[in-house]
Amino acid sequence: MSLKISIKREGFLKNIERLKDVPPEVLQKSKNIIINEIYFKSQRYVPVESGDLKASGITTPDGVYYSAPYSVYVEYGVGPHIITPRWKKVLHFITGQGEEVFTKLVHHPGFVGRFFLKKAYLETMQNAPKILERYFVEAISHLR
Repeated sequence: MSLKISIKREGFLKNIERLKDVPPEVLQKSKNIIINEIYFKSQRYVPVESGDLKASGITTPDGVYYSAPYSVYVEYGVGPHIITPRWKKVLHFITGQGEEVFTKLVHHPGFVGRFFLKKAYLETMQNAPKILERYFVEAISHLR
């Protein structure tokens, strides 16, 4: 499973209705600025163990995407569950204390989601007017 946050053009425009007469390329550029801001903030908040999750993050024309198969579980968390072997007769792993373990099942306690992408999105959207104002002032000054 992967994790994606999308910024649809319609929703983006609804938030800046006063800018209906702004050229489409300026709106697309402003959307890209917001997407990049979400990405950079999410990179700061993403938990790092091996670095694979952080490395799987990319921007797309519509949003931010994390392709690591476990990204959705890190974002939203997971409840307690039992882990059993899928292809072998037993599970095999080494504990944090270096102990080698062979077992038929593990009672995983679950964990609370980190909401790294949601946090980045909410923070960015709260600051979006200031971010876009800087860009629009710069864009307009080049038109004069």
